Amino acid sequence: MKFKKMEINGFKSFADKIEIKFGDGVTAIVGPNGCGKSNVADSIRFALGEQSSKTLRGGNMQDVIFNGTEKRKSTSFCEVSMYFDNTERIFKDLNYDEVVITRKLFRSNESEYLINKTPCRRADIIDALRDSGVGKEGYSIIGQGKIDELISSKPEDRRSIFDEAAGISKFKAKKLEAERRLVRTRDSLSRIGDILAEKSKQLAPLTRQAQAARKYLELAEELKHYEINIYLHQYETTTDTKKEITARRDKIAEEMERCVRERDEANAEYNRLMSELNDTDSALASHRDELMALSVSVAENSTEIKHVNLSIDALKAQIEQLSSDIAKYEADIASAERLIAAGNESRAAKVAELAELREKVRASDADCIELDRRISETEGEEKEGRKALLDAVDKLTEIKANMSKLLTERSGLEAQIADLTGKTERDKEQNAARRRTAEEVRKELDKAKSDRDMYARKLEAASSKNNENVSALSLNASRLKDVNAKFYSMSERRNVFAKLRNENGGFERSVSRLLDAAKNRQDISSRIEGVVAKVIQVPKEYETAVEMALGGAVNNVITKTEEEAKYIIEFLKAQKFGRVTFLPLNVIRPRYIHDDLRRSLDMNGCFGVAASLVTYDSRFDNIIKYLLGTVVIVDNMDTGIALARRTRYAFKIVTLDGDVINPHGAITGGSKKADVANVFAYDRELREMEEQLAGVKESIAKLESERSRITAEQEVLANEIKSVSETVHALDVKIAAGEQQYSKLQSEIEGAGLEMGEAQARILGWQTRVDEISADINSVGALEDMVQSKREDAASAGEQSENAVNELKKRRDELHSSLVEMRLACAGCENDISNLDRDTEHLRNNIEAYKTRIENARFQIAANESELVAKQGEIERLTLSVNETDSRRMADLKRMISDFGEYKQRLQNDLNGSEERRNALVNEFTELSEKKTEEELKLQKVDTDLEQMQQRIAEAYKLEYNDCLPLRDPEFEIEPAIEEAAKLRRRIDNLGHINMDAISECETVFAEYNEMEKQRDDLTNAERDLMKIIADLSKEMKATFTEKFNQINENFKGIFRELFNGGTAELVLLDPAEGKDELSAGVEIKAQPPQKKLQLLSLLSGGEKAMTAIAILFAILKLRPMPFCVLDEIEAALDDANVLRFAKYLKRYSKETQFIVITHRKPTMELADALYGVTMEEKGVSKIVSVKLSDAVKLAG
Repeated sequence: MKFKKMEINGFKSFADKIEIKFGDGVTAIVGPNGCGKSNVADSIRFALGEQSSKTLRGGNMQDVIFNGTEKRKSTSFCEVSMYFDNTERIFKDLNYDEVVITRKLFRSNESEYLINKTPCRRADIIDALRDSGVGKEGYSIIGQGKIDELISSKPEDRRSIFDEAAGISKFKAKKLEAERRLVRTRDSLSRIGDILAEKSKQLAPLTRQAQAARKYLELAEELKHYEINIYLHQYETTTDTKKEITARRDKIAEEMERCVRERDEANAEYNRLMSELNDTDSALASHRDELMALSVSVAENSTEIKHVNLSIDALKAQIEQLSSDIAKYEADIASAERLIAAGNESRAAKVAELAELREKVRASDADCIELDRRISETEGEEKEGRKALLDAVDKLTEIKANMSKLLTERSGLEAQIADLTGKTERDKEQNAARRRTAEEVRKELDKAKSDRDMYARKLEAASSKNNENVSALSLNASRLKDVNAKFYSMSERRNVFAKLRNENGGFERSVSRLLDAAKNRQDISSRIEGVVAKVIQVPKEYETAVEMALGGAVNNVITKTEEEAKYIIEFLKAQKFGRVTFLPLNVIRPRYIHDDLRRSLDMNGCFGVAASLVTYDSRFDNIIKYLLGTVVIVDNMDTGIALARRTRYAFKIVTLDGDVINPHGAITGGSKKADVANVFAYDRELREMEEQLAGVKESIAKLESERSRITAEQEVLANEIKSVSETVHALDVKIAAGEQQYSKLQSEIEGAGLEMGEAQARILGWQTRVDEISADINSVGALEDMVQSKREDAASAGEQSENAVNELKKRRDELHSSLVEMRLACAGCENDISNLDRDTEHLRNNIEAYKTRIENARFQIAANESELVAKQGEIERLTLSVNETDSRRMADLKRMISDFGEYKQRLQNDLNGSEERRNALVNEFTELSEKKTEEELKLQKVDTDLEQMQQRIAEAYKLEYNDCLPLRDPEFEIEPAIEEAAKLRRRIDNLGHINMDAISECETVFAEYNEMEKQRDDLTNAERDLMKIIADLSKEMKATFTEKFNQINENFKGIFRELFNGGTAELVLLDPAEGKDELSAGVEIKAQPPQKKLQLLSLLSGGEKAMTAIAILFAILKLRPMPFCVLDEIEAALDDANVLRFAKYLKRYSKETQFIVITHRKPTMELADALYGVTMEEKGVSKIVSVKLSDAVKLAG
């Protein structure tokens, strides 16, 4: 396939329609910066179906339409057409020799795609291009960004380039789509699972309810037989029964009157005996009080005397102990004072000894110093004498041997000194000029470095903030995913509950059908005021109790009048919806607990009447009080039973667990059926779910707002990082040039300084040598005399000096040994003095403590002695207070008390007999009264039972007395029948709440459950298939990538050597990060340009990096040859030598691929087969011209 030409009209800066023809080989498009040459590459991207305005370097897609200038109006659309030679049928599905692909974009954001002027879809163009090896996701267009992406990316990010080159991107897209479908499938599985769980939760109780309903129908039919016959028996025997009860009650009344008379007589006798007994008790009490007072007085005196004597003994013992302690403390003080005195004497001796030792040490130190000085002086004098003699002899010998040579040397040195001094002066002037220039360069360099540091800090801060934002975006995405998943799960559960609530879940089938019909029929909905379960709001803690108290009444429908109830019943019959109980507001009357019984509710564990514990609209007051006005809620069965006994089972009592105590004593209870739907809980749970969902929605909104904020901030940071990076790069270039210039100047200054320093040193050395030569010549005679004198002195002083030194060293060693011993003795004395001071301080502290204890003990002795005197006086006073008169009076009182006691015993015996008779009469009267009350209750119960049974037969069976007669059992017996009916009622009560529609509902829910199970199985199979697809795609991608990557690596090695004229390079596939698979492993680039060592791409120079990246792109192109390829200034970062190598390789490779190169580099232009220039003669409007090479170079410049 050959890319023949392209037409551009209204695209970006190409306001007018232009045509660009492309031949074989390399076509170069040149022009100055800003003229619009890169818009050519953008137009090709546009025609190939690019959808991203950012990739097309615009803010939105309308930005690619010519926007007008000062002189021109904007256009309403843009159009780009690409012409291809299809004689070789590269476009397999297009049977044309020439294929024209066209794309139009209008300002309304509508696009048109055409193939050979025939409208088509974008997907058609994408598929045709992909099959031919050309596409926007391939390597048909390579810009500078692709080079930067290879150079700057991390190994993990760079992996996507090689994935795309290996052709596995489409597999990754398929895998990603499969993973998305897998997530959706699993979400659907979870939702189906929730629905199945909810259906299962419904199915289990419905099955039991259906079984209970069947059992209920069986028991109810049997109970009907017994109740109808009991009713007939009660109706027909009521008069005779009432007569029997009245006769028994009158007889009991006569017995009660007799009991009252006898009880009055017994009470009179009892009162007389009680009066005499009270008088006797009064006299007896008086005597006992007097005796007690005397006895207490005598006993108190005796006891008090004993207590005082014990106190005196204790005080004496304490005084003796304190005296003993004082003597001990005084002895300890005397001992401590003796030890202190002895310690002070020892310390004074040690202090004197220490002072004497320190004086000796000081004197010995001075002697040692003096000996060292004398030894050093003696040895130094001897050495200096010998050395001076030898130096003088050598000097004299040398001067005599070289006299003529020295004279010649001096003359030469003086001439050299004169020449070198003149040259040094000239060098100083030149170096001063260099220093001034270097100082100016250094100031400019310091300013550039300061600016560079400032921008570098800005770049670092922006990059750090960018990294923080990337981390924050990642964390935000993770949190948003979790919160969305939670929101989805909660929404599904809410929807399930809402659906069940809307479907009137929890109501009987007939009520549910009626309510569904009311939604569509105004005549029905207008007649329904509500359902009991919906008009009551029950606190959560009372839900179970109220539901059990209401029983089937929760399904009762409220109407305004009986006529409306009648209308709806006719509708139910016509539709065969089943039976419903109605509560007309105008006829239902409230029921109350009598005030006498209400006072019994004031007990622990009783919460009150159920009607007052729920909330409802006031217009339903009669209904609610009719249903719950005689129901009391308590905490548990113990409280309920106690309340029932107190009120004689007068009303219904319900516990929080749902146990029920019925009037007349029937009790219903047991384990709570937790899986039975709670009609009161639906609305509450839905409200709670809505509140939770609102909270989750708020969290999602906050996270999305935070994500938008961070994304906006990221865009600003990206622009800032780009701008600052460019500034830093420019400053780096400036600093590098300045440092090179400054370094060169400094090297010159240092070199000149070293040369001048060396010259000065040479001059100084030469002058010193001249002076030495002159001095040597002038000092020959003096040296001869000095040598002779020193020889004579040395001979006589040598022996004396050696003897003196040996003697001094011996004395010094002896003194050192003595000094060490004295210093050890000083340390011992100091340690002894410290120990003595510490012991003395401890003893003084003990003395002070003993003195304090002695003072406290003496104070306590004085206090005890004073108290002892007081106690002795108290004993004398108590002894005198006991006399003989009191003793005689106590004996008389004891005798009188004994006589009165015997008399009281006789009275008490008589009183006990009277009390027993009186109690017997009271008990007898109570029993008779209870029997009478019982008979009266039976009399009342006859009418009540008949009325209740008549109401029961009418409500339950819709029968009157005459209707029951045909159902009479001739063999009926009342007693067994009553017992059997009670058993049947208990069995029915034990069945609990009966849902009569449960059988049909169970069948419906079971069918829905089976259908859901089929859907779950289908989804499970789909999940398994998707997991297999993902595994197969991963396996295929790994194999394909490995093969293609190895080919790219081999291509890269050869192309690198060719472009660099040698060297080696390779692509290295890194190990995947922990927890990642092989398909996410990064790609590292290693390169070794000629005469350099192998290193990572990041360590190469900028030009080497760019050339290496170009080599990789050519390696990819070699793997996947393109029919044509657009290169947008990819060689911009190369120097001239590398650009030339690049251009030569491009020329050679153009035999296989048609290249369109956008460039401003001369070597690339020179090797191009055709040149087009892009100019902007009119501001904002680009034009295409065919140019020569010399014109192209000028145009690019």
